[in-house]
Amino acid sequence: MAAYYNTPKEENDPDQTILTMRLRYGAEDWDLPEPWPDFADAADAASVFWTDRGKLWFFFGSPRLLGGPPFQFLTSMDSGATWSAVQFPKFEGAIGKFTPQPINSVVRGRDGTIYLPVDGSGGQSVLFSSSDNGATWRDTLVW
Repeated sequence: MAAYYNTPKEENDPDQTILTMRLRYGAEDWDLPEPWPDFADAADAASVFWTDRGKLWFFFGSPRLLGGPPFQFLTSMDSGATWSAVQFPKFEGAIGKFTPQPINSVVRGRDGTIYLPVDGSGGQSVLFSSSDNGATWRDTLVW
């Protein structure tokens, strides 16, 4: 899998999309790139692929999605051949200021907790965590 920014003007333009493409198992050529996922006028951005225990996660943000969360995600159990619906994180407790752009450094702690950094306010970053495999999330700085 590969993903790239695609915009007719500049970064965070409302028409910005993420172009994704896939090299299928056994194929020599990549599939043609296509805008996916695509939230109209939301400036889809900051794509992050993460492989964990046989599951492929795809995190992304939408800086212009009104009232949008810090990130959205999809999952695949077959190397990207099929995907879940877009999932919006369910938060336990309050969350601080953020810019909806995940940072490419997702990890799973020894206790099984998933940690996803996201751009914060100004030069800061925010760290979200999930101890139930993505069912619920919390802001580690506010929790």
